[in-house]
Amino acid sequence: MKKVKRRVRVVNESVENAIEEIIQNFKFELVYAYMKMVGWTYLDSPETPTIHRLTEKARELLTMCKKKHGSSIRSGGFEASYYVEECSGPTLTLEFIPLETSAYIAEEEA
Repeated sequence: MKKVKRRVRVVNESVENAIEEIIQNFKFELVYAYMKMVGWTYLDSPETPTIHRLTEKARELLTMCKKKHGSSIRSGGFEASYYVEECSGPTLTLEFIPLETSAYIAEEEA
């Protein structure tokens, strides 16, 4: 599975609108299907997280990220980033990183 990614420019300092746009347009159903297929669970449950839980995790990370430009937070397979691009201004990004990509990155850093 390739990474699932959604990036939104923050316009008029409306980070909340950018978060909502990401949540509404992110392909959580693909993330759920992949997680179910590989048996991915969170520590507090033996079951694959529901789409609702994945959405809430993503919203939580994006909300935490908005507090500081240049921040990036990873948890539960997601990475949320908030940074400023020189040509287009503030940008908020949510990305789901599949297991094999994470394992490959960890091997490269070792």
